This record gives sequence, structure tokens and C-alpha cells, in this order.
Amino acid sequence: VESGSELSLSTKHYKSGRQSLKWTWQGSSGLVFEDPAQSRTKTLTGFRAWVYNEQALDTALIFRFGTISELAANNPRYQFQFGLNFTGWRAMWIDLPRDAENSSYRGSGSGQVNAFEIDGPNNGVVFLDLMEFVEKIHWARSADSQVPFVNEERDGGRDPYYRWSQNTALGSLPGV
Repeated sequence: VESGSELSLSTKHYKSGRQSLKWTWQGSSGLVFEDPAQSRTKTLTGFRAWVYNEQALDTALIFRFGTISELAANNPRYQFQFGLNFTGWRAMWIDLPRDAENSSYRGSGSGQVNAFEIDGPNNGVVFLDLMEFVEKIHWARSADSQVPFVNEERDGGRDPYYRWSQNTALGSLPGV
């Protein structure tokens, strides 16, 4: 936990069990998480999590993934932004190599991705639940307003569900 951050367990909002991780931060601040199973032999290429936001903010959390030394050198293998302009729960299912490849990564890519960090801009509070590295993410994951880059290759780069959600009504229906 960086300075300006506070972590606590909260029963106010949760998806699984009876509590979630409440993260409060002031100024630009961040968290770093390491895979608790460091002796894991299977490669983890996916990330899933739920985020609860009480106040919509026109900003984003930044997620970065790599080894601890890569993150310390500000050289993550994967990174993405998760938009905070919502209230309530939102999920993310990220296939790291397909959805979050960092084009500025410099390195051999040796060693398993075993850590991630979250950076929060300005001030904020979010509740995090069910955060986990996974071996595989389902191919049919969908983009949304928080992660519009997800599964860009689906439907020729046009995820139909996200695309349809961006449509606005042209007016009222006749006779209504």
C-alpha cells in the first residue's frame, strides 16, 4: 500500500462471502498484489475482478501486470484502464495477452506474471472483490464502458453487445 492509500475489509458492499476489500486513496496512489501461490507451475493469462463504485468519476484505475521486478522498474508486460464513470458493481474479464498487451514493454518475458498493481488517480474509494489470476478467460468475454478494448477481434473488432449499448434512440416510436 502506497502512502495516501488505506485498505480495510468492508461489509458494506460485497459479491462473495460477507466482505470485500475497501480501498480509499488520496492523490495518485497505488496497490501492489503478489500471487500468493508463488510456486504455481501453470501459466496465468487471465484476470477477473469485481469493482464497486459509490460515486461515478470521469477517470480510470490503471492495472499493470508482470513480475515484481518489472513492476518496480515501471515496465509491465500488460496494462489497461478500467473506467470509473459508473455506480454499483462492474466486472472485468481480461485475457492479458489479447486484451492488455503493453506495446512499450521491454524485456524477455521470461518468468511468470505473478504480480499486479492498481493505480488510482486523484481521490477515490472502490470496493474490490473476487480478484483472481486465472489460467484461461472465456473467449466470449464482452467489452463495456469500463473496458471497451476487451475482445476487439470478436466480430471483426466490433463487439455487438457493446456497440449496441452505444446506440441512442432517434426519437419516440410512432403512436407512442
